Amino acid sequence: MRALVCHAYGPIESLTLEDVPEPRPAAGEIVVKVGAAGVSFAAMLGIQGKHQNKPPLPFVPGNEIAGEIVALGEGVRDLKVGQRIATGGSRGGFAEYCVTIAANAVPIPESLPYAEATNFPTLYPTAYGALKWKANMQPGEVLLVHGAGGGSGLTAIEVGKAMGAIVIASAGGADKLAAAQEAGADHPVVVLSGPSFAVEVSQRLPTAVLAASPDTRATGLVQAEFRSPYFRLYGSDDVVGVEIGGALKNVIAIAAGVVEGLGLGHNALAALVTRGLAELTRLACAAGGRRETLSGLSGLGDLVLTCTGQLSRNRHVGVELARGRPLAEILAGMKMIAEGVRTTGAALALGGEGALTRRNDPVTVDAYVQGDRTPLSSHVSGYVQSVLVRDNQLVHAGDMILQMVDDDYRALASEAQAQADAARAALAALEAKLFPLATPTPIERREGLGLLECRHTVSNTGARARP
Repeated sequence: MRALVCHAYGPIESLTLEDVPEPRPAAGEIVVKVGAAGVSFAAMLGIQGKHQNKPPLPFVPGNEIAGEIVALGEGVRDLKVGQRIATGGSRGGFAEYCVTIAANAVPIPESLPYAEATNFPTLYPTAYGALKWKANMQPGEVLLVHGAGGGSGLTAIEVGKAMGAIVIASAGGADKLAAAQEAGADHPVVVLSGPSFAVEVSQRLPTAVLAASPDTRATGLVQAEFRSPYFRLYGSDDVVGVEIGGALKNVIAIAAGVVEGLGLGHNALAALVTRGLAELTRLACAAGGRRETLSGLSGLGDLVLTCTGQLSRNRHVGVELARGRPLAEILAGMKMIAEGVRTTGAALALGGEGALTRRNDPVTVDAYVQGDRTPLSSHVSGYVQSVLVRDNQLVHAGDMILQMVDDDYRALASEAQAQADAARAALAALEAKLFPLATPTPIERREGLGLLECRHTVSNTGARARP
């Protein structure tokens, strides 16, 4: 018979199609002509050598099967040859014939296709055990199912509905959400995000946010239910863009607090926010979000508020870090959660997957300043990450933050300084010709700005000049 054989742990593509001997049943076993085999998560772990039950090499993977019994082992009484069964406790399912334990076989009706039957012995008992034995769910309770478009999610919906629950489903796209609703989900999830400090909302100050869901009816329902004279909700179907913008702006906000705490000025803050928005946009687009979403309330709006508002929790963390306080001490003194602390690691991991470094991606091309090939805010993310893992005071924090400024900006600053020096020399030469009798007062120089103020008193006229 033919079978897919695993000779070395690795990806599923490493399996080889071979001719192997047909199996023989031992006592208490049956041989099944495989009609369908599930390509399950557990099977993938087994092929990679990562499952807790690690089979010795070589082996034929596949533990969820459905098919027809062709042979009975000694002592099998409750099953018969020709009977249709499904089982989740087998091994060797990626073959034409498979041996499995008779006690694990579940008879299935003729009306149930083999491909669908492979889900029954594993997914449905898992959902039932979680909801009945673990959660002790009661009729009328609300069940929230994440990943509702997958096998585990769909069976959880069906079992939950059978137990009398009100099911709310979240899924990663309109097609998956439609499948969840077809399985019986009562309500889809709508994501709310945008520039909104809760205390100002409670004070009925004007606020606008974004409601996002693949289900436009659900979005419209949330807009109608939450709308008020001071609270406006715009609609979107870009759940990915809204969620990434709402989560990762907190990382940039911590960096903004560091800029504020170090006294680096408004220019540095504006540069950070601008380059941070570009980086968030690239990441959201690489994950399937849309560019325009990050230009709206859940991107630019939320970023500006969180990076500049005095009520921002994440900005507060950055300010205190810049003052030298340990992270643990800062968090212990807060009554609310600064989400950006944990999100920083996730943001760096996502960036490390290549979403922010594809130079040929059309989303990223116009996000780079001419001559700039390093995202400015990536330096900030790295800096903030290095600060977050410290328990001691900041060391050379100003020097580290200056890494945000790339070579192009420094070159421009150097060129501007040279031009200012040349202008100052030309001015001095001109003064010598125009005011030969002038008595200069002390020169006031504003360091760092390249500005020069000179006051001259002309002795013969009493007039004053300010070049």
